[in-house]
Amino acid sequence: MKREQALKESGPTPRLGIFLCECGVEIAPRIDLEVLAKLAGGSPDVAHVEVLPASCLTPGLERIQEMVRKKGLNRVIVAGCESRLLHKKFEQALAELGLAEGQFDLINLRDHVARVHRGKPKELAEKGAKLIRASQAWLETLQLAPRLRIDYQGPVMILGGGISAYGAAQELMEHGVETIFARPFDLAEEKERAYQIFPGEFHTYERLWKAMDEVEKSPLVKKVRVGDLQEVSGRFGDYTVTFASPDQEESLVFKTGAIIAALAWEISHQLPEFGHDGERVICQLEMNDLLRKGAHITGPVVFWVNDLLAGQPFGAHLSLKSAWHMAEYLKENFPECQAAILYDSAIDIPLGDVDFVRARRLGIPLIPYRGEVRPTVRQDSIAYERADDRTEQELDWRLLVLSPRRGPGKKALATAKILGLEVKEEEFLERYPQMVRPDQVVLGEKLMVGSACQPCDLRGAISQGHRVAGKTAALVKKAQAGELFAPAVISMVDQDKCSVCTLCREVCDCLAIQPVSGPVAGLGHNVPRIVDPMLCTGEGTCVASCPEMALTLTNCTLAQHEARVTALAQSLAADEVMGFGCQWSGAASADQAGLRGLSYSDRFYLLPVRCLGQIDPVVMGRAFLEGANGLLLVGCNPEECHHSHGLDHTWSRVWALKKLLALCGLERDRIALAHSDITKPEEYVHTVESYIRTMDRFGPIQRDADTQGKLKALYDALHTYRVRWVLGVSLRRPWETTYPMHMRNPAAYDQTLTEILTEEFFRAQVTNLLRQRGRSLQLADIAQALRTDEERAYDYLKDMGHDGLVSIVFINRTPYYGLPFGPQ
Repeated sequence: MKREQALKESGPTPRLGIFLCECGVEIAPRIDLEVLAKLAGGSPDVAHVEVLPASCLTPGLERIQEMVRKKGLNRVIVAGCESRLLHKKFEQALAELGLAEGQFDLINLRDHVARVHRGKPKELAEKGAKLIRASQAWLETLQLAPRLRIDYQGPVMILGGGISAYGAAQELMEHGVETIFARPFDLAEEKERAYQIFPGEFHTYERLWKAMDEVEKSPLVKKVRVGDLQEVSGRFGDYTVTFASPDQEESLVFKTGAIIAALAWEISHQLPEFGHDGERVICQLEMNDLLRKGAHITGPVVFWVNDLLAGQPFGAHLSLKSAWHMAEYLKENFPECQAAILYDSAIDIPLGDVDFVRARRLGIPLIPYRGEVRPTVRQDSIAYERADDRTEQELDWRLLVLSPRRGPGKKALATAKILGLEVKEEEFLERYPQMVRPDQVVLGEKLMVGSACQPCDLRGAISQGHRVAGKTAALVKKAQAGELFAPAVISMVDQDKCSVCTLCREVCDCLAIQPVSGPVAGLGHNVPRIVDPMLCTGEGTCVASCPEMALTLTNCTLAQHEARVTALAQSLAADEVMGFGCQWSGAASADQAGLRGLSYSDRFYLLPVRCLGQIDPVVMGRAFLEGANGLLLVGCNPEECHHSHGLDHTWSRVWALKKLLALCGLERDRIALAHSDITKPEEYVHTVESYIRTMDRFGPIQRDADTQGKLKALYDALHTYRVRWVLGVSLRRPWETTYPMHMRNPAAYDQTLTEILTEEFFRAQVTNLLRQRGRSLQLADIAQALRTDEERAYDYLKDMGHDGLVSIVFINRTPYYGLPFGPQ
């Protein structure tokens, strides 16, 4: 039995239909499709093979649908052009017949074979057949996961105490959605906080008061006074939320279906180094209070927008806008007052043409200065260097108004942490959602809004609340109608296998993985993990990192990846090589190379994947075991990974493979990680050609019994808990600088990784040797068979005996080593 057949899991017998597209004159003249059809139809699982003029046009789609119905096809391969453009079209056409996304695959014959190679049509047909065989193995191994319907229980809860909560509540009311508004302040306190958090927003306060009034009167919004947030557990549709009681009584517990966290920043006075004294040199907060209290302001007032100098560039445009509103108010109410705005010329002015006209009419000068020369505050003036002519100028003042300081605040950070977000002190909670296909993720990010998440003015905070609540309301409506389903590819946890090591949570950037009982501090606390399917993006680096292999990526399993690389690796000629390409960069660059008619070696075979981060090191090892002489992985540029850290994690796994290849006596550079830019396909071509030259220099792997045994040990070592754990803890994120336990720095970590890989590689070799010989062996026999010195072998075997991996029996005072439950 072939290895790829052994990989198939039980389930309904696959009935595969293969449709080859002529694509006008783009494929058919260059690839012999008749030969390809014969080669592709050789498997007993292939029920139908057909050549179509254009599979993506209506006649082609209708023909595919007809054959699916007529022959009962439950797997479909379309070999035509680029998947990125046509995936949705085929998904919709096949969904009408009950075929899910995972039951079909698209192969880009046009851009990965026909347009980029200059071989004979029959030779290119043979290459196409190998790619189809790999796809066939993928589909035949598929165990289709049932569609996961999201059950929705309870109302939406708004928490966090941010001003954006009122915009969210107002939007939910308009959609008729029941809401629990958990707020730590009463209405009067909320209004006072709005003045403090958003000074000078005179034109927007009334909008907020109106929203507050509507929320207070609405029967759809249940207002609850709560203390600090204590715990959140569950997943979308069924959350349990616990708060401290504001009256120091028992905790308050609520059941809710969705959560919107409205988090506001904290705002404070400027630092004393800028001259702040609270009397003549004040900040915008104090100026706002003076204006609210009706203080009569006279004399020259200078608003100095000093955010850049204060190290808060994110607030500069907001401070300038607030300064404008206050200056405008002063001139309207106190015409004799002289108001001016002094700002760094590097700031983009957030004012429109109408504002500039009004400034001229009111006599409010907007004065830019060169930020390279720090303005100097004097007793009754401020000296600065004018931006246009670089001359020193003075601006008189009686009252100097500085920008305030803004930060996310301890309350907002604590709430975000309980909700599962990785927080860093004094940094805003703004996140950059992973750039994935819209149908692959439902929420896209935790529903956190407000000025603590993304610096904004009052209007922006209210609008954020409306935007997120509108999205939430649409999801609630779909869920209540029974029409809300999780994406086809998501991570799932086998809680019986989960050892709560927390690695999956640490590498998950979409915040989908949490303890069943909600976030906990420190390590796992023996609390198994659960995946929120509405947050998971299906990138899969968590699955490839799990030491216990307790995570599975639905419809994109490890077994499928292994089957695909096995089918391709076994079919490659001695001078052919294979690789993986991220759908956003490597595979996309290959598509672009075809569109531009660039040419490169036909000896390179590319397998597209969603993200390189989902390629388990076991899959890489399987490729070498089954016949691959090299493996090239082409992903995004490091700073542009669509799944945040998937590329970084791939680098760590490739590094481990390099070390293991060296232990096998093979060249480390047989595996390589490269970066690609979809806008520069010529660089992709250069990468492929360079790698092909490297492989030509190495030549094929000489697969004698000794080398094949080492490759088997390499493959087995990648399954072990120790290797997977130490590899997992290396998956650093940009802000992480420390390693666990005794590994003080990258060099110490690398030493630990090398030691563990070496030991586990030896252990795998010993285990395989004992199985092969079928009897116990002496130390000298093992050392000779594995070509290592006896002293080193003895140390490893002693540890294996201690761990119960081998049995040690003494006969005539000579130790014999055997399998613990095998022949002795």
